[in-house]
Amino acid sequence: MRSSSTILRSLGTAPRRDVLLLYADTSRVRLGLPTDQLPDANVATMQPVVDALAELGHRVRAVGVSYDDLSALDALEADVVIHLVDGSGLDGNPGLEVPATLERRGIHFCGAGSAFYQATSDKLNQKARLAAARVPAPLGGVMPHPDARLPPGLRYPLIVKPRDGFGSIGITEDSVVTGPGQLRRQVERLVGELDCDALVAEYVPGRELTVGVIGRGASAFTLPVLEAEFGEAYRDIPKIKTFRTKFDAASPLYHDFRAVCPARLDPATEQRVRHVALRAYRALGGDGYGRVDIRLAENGTPYVIEVNAQPSLEYGEADGDCASLPLIARGAGWSYAELFRHILATARTFDRLGGRRASPLAARRHAGHTGVHTTAALPKGTAVCALGDVHPVPELHADAQCLRLEDGRPARIDPVLRHLEHAPEPTLRLAPERSSGALVLVTTRSVAVGEALSLDREQPLPLTALRRRLRAHGSRGAHPAAAEALQAVG
Repeated sequence: MRSSSTILRSLGTAPRRDVLLLYADTSRVRLGLPTDQLPDANVATMQPVVDALAELGHRVRAVGVSYDDLSALDALEADVVIHLVDGSGLDGNPGLEVPATLERRGIHFCGAGSAFYQATSDKLNQKARLAAARVPAPLGGVMPHPDARLPPGLRYPLIVKPRDGFGSIGITEDSVVTGPGQLRRQVERLVGELDCDALVAEYVPGRELTVGVIGRGASAFTLPVLEAEFGEAYRDIPKIKTFRTKFDAASPLYHDFRAVCPARLDPATEQRVRHVALRAYRALGGDGYGRVDIRLAENGTPYVIEVNAQPSLEYGEADGDCASLPLIARGAGWSYAELFRHILATARTFDRLGGRRASPLAARRHAGHTGVHTTAALPKGTAVCALGDVHPVPELHADAQCLRLEDGRPARIDPVLRHLEHAPEPTLRLAPERSSGALVLVTTRSVAVGEALSLDREQPLPLTALRRRLRAHGSRGAHPAAAEALQAVG
């Protein structure tokens, strides 16, 4: 494993460039959701990044991006773009559309590519890919409503979190549960507050570690391990980072944990943790830079909790004002500017690396409307993506996002696709995939970039195709809830 100091020396003096810094302008996004409580990003909060890049000799422009002016990305020019845009689309921020646009235009950029970003946005998908790569991770599955069965094989204690959340949204001191009653209350709370599926996973007591990773494929490397040490305020509650831990300065939880980097680990344990982090990053198609959150169990096994494809780079003089990756860089002996020197070294175009694009669909909540839009132009007859997960639900928990099975039962589908508009003459139709017979979405006509998509939501889902897909998925051993889903579909 190459050391970070060796890599830094190998970079030499970077050429001076015109750098365009893109960030999510959240100051204009207010949706009445818990995500509104996250700190706003604006020109002022980007100033430390601008200063760091200027210290390296670059000419820098910082531009805020939102759905109000997303089309402006097609006219922006720069030697290289650093995109710091994060967001699920459903939180009002175009986290997926920005890298997809940069890839489509062939622009050199730093930050997560669309495929990496999409792969990490769904925590259930993360677990499936980590399991397929044999990376140690806690077992988990989805509960789309509070009366759903506990996914098979899971043992208490469990932790309940949003399937597609970030920034510890929805995580409280009560998110770790020890029995069915507590589990039901937490699932009901998340589904009600965030309009999402709940991800339920085995809770791993132990030390909370974070590993930064920079690069892509064989060139990716890890930084020193950071540990979150929890103080007296956490004595009678689970030692986890809640939303209040990260963002509520009035809470004792905010002030009573500290980040230690490098973590106090023996050399063998540190090497094992960094090795597992790198495997997880690569299993999710990591590129640019990322952060891998790990729980070190009492038996010494590092379990990957999740991979973050676009971690915050927020910087401040005090540790409490810094995101994890700048603190990790400091632990490696780098300045903030040196961190960005490494990030700039990852700049690439999509075609040059022969990368993998995300599915060309992105959920979007904007101007009072929620839907699914394209990130690329699609000819008629394009197989866009598989239908994804299907979870039958009782009529009590059915809503307008549900589709219907052939036998009339309502079912919740993939977290993105459930937001497709209904239209009797839709832009997408369901069709069996030729080789496997599994259901895929196919365009019924040519579709322009950014166009809202639709589906005939009254078309019933054929049970035979669903059973075939679930059996194939379960046979690969990559889906923790495949057996439960197959049993539910019948």
